Amino acid sequence: KTREAHIPENLYQICVDGFLGGHSGMDIHFPRLNSVQEIFHIIEKLSSYKGFKLYSVTAGSHMNAIPKSASCLFTVEASQGIAEWLSELTESMRNTEPGASVRFTQKQADAPLNPYTDDGVHMLADIVNSLRHGVIAMDEHTEGLVKTSVNLARLYETEECFEIWCCFRSSVDSDMIEGRQQLERLAAANGGKFVTALF
Repeated sequence: KTREAHIPENLYQICVDGFLGGHSGMDIHFPRLNSVQEIFHIIEKLSSYKGFKLYSVTAGSHMNAIPKSASCLFTVEASQGIAEWLSELTESMRNTEPGASVRFTQKQADAPLNPYTDDGVHMLADIVNSLRHGVIAMDEHTEGLVKTSVNLARLYETEECFEIWCCFRSSVDSDMIEGRQQLERLAAANGGKFVTALF
């Protein structure tokens, strides 16, 4: 983020909610939307609006839960047209997620906020678009059994960094190693740090 904190005008929030979510082990093979991916589809669309600045984005809750809600806080100079395409997006989402909802509201900042730089927004979008979610491989011997999968689980901001959580599962050690190496390379290429956590 930039260091130029200020109280923004024309501040808005978009909240995506109502996805089924589910367990990253038991439900990853079902055709369900991922709120991390969906909120960044929205952010990429918003970035074409004049004066767009992103102030925060968050999605998901737990490492082993398919994320079912997300939100972003942003400014644009004029919001005409946003509600219309969000309505169309909601209807499209409901083809897969019948309970999907997208709320678009104007907000009032109570304290100065730090926006992301344009380059920072593009970098985050590129990272999210590079990350896989869902089934990577099915078991060759047992019908219907997932061999390797990954859950793009959570976006989380701290004062020091921006965290992206991914949960790999596999019955094959080599697939786990390959998945970890891919994340290590992606983190390093974007000036980040890869951390492994067991749960």
